[in-house]
Amino acid sequence: MCIKLPFLKIKNLIFYFLFIGPLAHSQTNEEIQKIISTYDLVKLKQLEEKFSEQYMLEKEKALIFASKKSIPVVRKTKNNT
Repeated sequence: MCIKLPFLKIKNLIFYFLFIGPLAHSQTNEEIQKIISTYDLVKLKQLEEKFSEQYMLEKEKALIFASKKSIPVVRKTKNNT
């Protein structure tokens, strides 16, 4: 069974769900601070540094490998992007 809604009602529903709904249901600054207060920021910073270092090492290895195998690192498309 399909209920047909007038075009304007559908348009209004789409507008609400895309623009108004997220604003009405977003967190306040107080709620954000309450959530963040349970984070271990020191541990998160350590993880950020660890993974950043790991990323740089892996990238360097990949660039060396590509250089040895004559693999192009940057590839141009038809529109030169």
